[in-house]
Amino acid sequence: MFPNEHVYQRARRRSIAEGRRCVQADGSKRLLMVDECLDSVGTTIPGRSLYAQNETYLEFCNSGWEQQWKAGIGSFFVLLPCLLVFWGLYGFAIHPFITGNMLFLWFGAFEARSNFVWFGWLLLFPLSLGCCVLLWLWFDIMGARTCFFTYARGRIRFNRVTRKVYLLRPRGCGGNAVFDWDQGVLHSEFRGETSLVPLPRETQDRISMMYQFMNMPTHEGTFVILMSNGRKVEHYSYRLVNEVRIKTPAGEFDTFHFERVTYSPKESRAEVWLAKERDNFPVKVVFDDPKGLRLEQDLIALQTR
Repeated sequence: MFPNEHVYQRARRRSIAEGRRCVQADGSKRLLMVDECLDSVGTTIPGRSLYAQNETYLEFCNSGWEQQWKAGIGSFFVLLPCLLVFWGLYGFAIHPFITGNMLFLWFGAFEARSNFVWFGWLLLFPLSLGCCVLLWLWFDIMGARTCFFTYARGRIRFNRVTRKVYLLRPRGCGGNAVFDWDQGVLHSEFRGETSLVPLPRETQDRISMMYQFMNMPTHEGTFVILMSNGRKVEHYSYRLVNEVRIKTPAGEFDTFHFERVTYSPKESRAEVWLAKERDNFPVKVVFDDPKGLRLEQDLIALQTR
């Protein structure tokens, strides 16, 4: 089952900012540091996501897959009343126009009466429309359809022998991808098409990309970051706008103000402010989507160890 991936893909189609908000990468939730332990002993992995491991590979599965049984039971309680309403609409409102008789559940055919026909059209027809909306919300918007006729779980496999990272997921959730680090190639399978995309060194994903400014030559004024979304690799160019002191909830910082260089009105805009005294750590980020959505992130606290 892939409810989280399905919801993210829907949000990502609307805009990058919506996708970041969906996975709580917009600053609304504090994320753990790479070397930070939880209050319990060691670090726990949520959702029983450690799926398999041996001397060759370590494999994780997507969070939420263990909820598949709940989606199955929920689908039964959603489908059963909807099917009863649809059958009632057919028996009371549609079948009389075809045969002159009406059907009532499993009790057989009866002579059609005008009051029952009006009952079917005035009550059961609106209920049927409501059931259609309910089925759309349950199976498409909430992603319950991802627990049927597809893989039980998605997998992320780190293979020590082939030195490849395998991302296995359904087409509706982004498709399969294989990251071959030694050969510098991304193998992508999406909507029935297989493609090979060169994977240059230092390629980032959408989340890690914002923290690579710390390694960039900001003094040069412009630089390029390579970003992959699992299907292709894009070049994101940034240029220096000015040097300004800004105020955030974490305090005031002298910053380098960079913005993304766009070449089309359909491209999303991005601005980032890097703290000079903090090794160019991003303290403020702004995303502007062509559809009108604006997302701002401000540093709330910063601790070093």
